[in-house]
Amino acid sequence: MTDHPLIFVDLVEEKPLSRPIFDETYGVTDDTGEAAYRDYLARFQPWWVVVTAGLNSKVLFRSSERYFNERDAFHAANIAFGADSDVYLRQADTANVELRRKLLR
Repeated sequence: MTDHPLIFVDLVEEKPLSRPIFDETYGVTDDTGEAAYRDYLARFQPWWVVVTAGLNSKVLFRSSERYFNERDAFHAANIAFGADSDVYLRQADTANVELRRKLLR
């Protein structure tokens, strides 16, 4: 066992709602449903980032931002968790806390 926290960053792809589920979820009952469903599919962003605790597999958080393609989701995860970024915990009432400095190469 390690003496430091272990986390996993996962890129998750979600499938869009099926047409019947879309209609039920959004209360579609008329002919406008087809256009609304096409619009939903055109705007659907399937990729998001999930951070999970390595020792107990509990989800720590899910990104609120979603992405059209996996490459963009990977880029966002790399900015947040990659070795080339400095990470600070911002606090309103006290000074920021440095969580990680980027690795020097």
